[in-house]
Amino acid sequence: MKGVVLVLGPERFLAREAVERAVEGRPEVDITRLDGAATPLAQALDEVRTRSLLGGARTVIVENAGEMLRTALEAIAAYAGRPAPGALLILVAPSLDGRLKGAKQLRDAAQVVECQPPRGWEVTSWIRERAKRAYGLQTGDLAAGTLRRVLGDDLGLLDVALRRLRDQIAPRIFLRPEDIAGSTEERRSPAIFEASNALEEADLPGALQALASAFDGGIRIDQDVVAEEGAIAAILLDSLHKSYVRLIRYHLHRKVGASEEDAGRRAGCSPKALRFFLPNANRHRLDALVERHRHFREADSSLKENGPADGRRVLETLVLALLA
Repeated sequence: MKGVVLVLGPERFLAREAVERAVEGRPEVDITRLDGAATPLAQALDEVRTRSLLGGARTVIVENAGEMLRTALEAIAAYAGRPAPGALLILVAPSLDGRLKGAKQLRDAAQVVECQPPRGWEVTSWIRERAKRAYGLQTGDLAAGTLRRVLGDDLGLLDVALRRLRDQIAPRIFLRPEDIAGSTEERRSPAIFEASNALEEADLPGALQALASAFDGGIRIDQDVVAEEGAIAAILLDSLHKSYVRLIRYHLHRKVGASEEDAGRRAGCSPKALRFFLPNANRHRLDALVERHRHFREADSSLKENGPADGRRVLETLVLALLA
């Protein structure tokens, strides 16, 4: 792999997958994540050139790198031509203006991953492929088309829906249209569950991405879309808290001798979902869960004190406190 990876395109789910593939096998302790809108290029380059505390090569992921690619393109291209040995710089942006000086040089020196969203019938094909590859589900065109009509073309929401539907129909693997039409969770909107899934998986980038999707696109409740920031924050806070309490209950039951399966059931996990819940629950430690539970009270107080317009910041602060 080259020393610089450009992840370009508007499809955020595909971009996240591209980043995950690029960092696969690299130690998490050597990975630094930066916001390109608030980080000068010099800082990003200093990070990527600095060896980690354990002596390994650094991996630096710069989200929202569009402005950086506009204002510092030649410097980025120069670095890409002579990157730090073993280091990896990943720049995530909606596009790269090919008319700018240095754009061709950068494309030639970097690995470029295009993340363009599928269109029209391609979305249905993507649903079928994703269902089979990621979740072992067999999905016909009718079921895939039904899911698309319910949720639209947002790949992140469609992926969350497929994950939930897998849990609901297990051990059956053939997804039927009536499974989707009868799913109360789909009527409640997968956007509500994406952050909770990431919380249980201890996936900080996934949790932050889920919050961004919810606040940018709203949350569906039956036929309505909740778009007001304070209401979205309250819904997400409730969903995250339920998942967090379930993790605590699981570990409390394990502490007094319950088996993993019994502890999962007592914590409120359905029998069908146990095989997916248990590996995630075991990523957490009881002492850390209990100590960090106070952040929910702080978030609730902050929402009440600062008003609905501060909801996004409060939820982002919460998931950082829980998972960082």
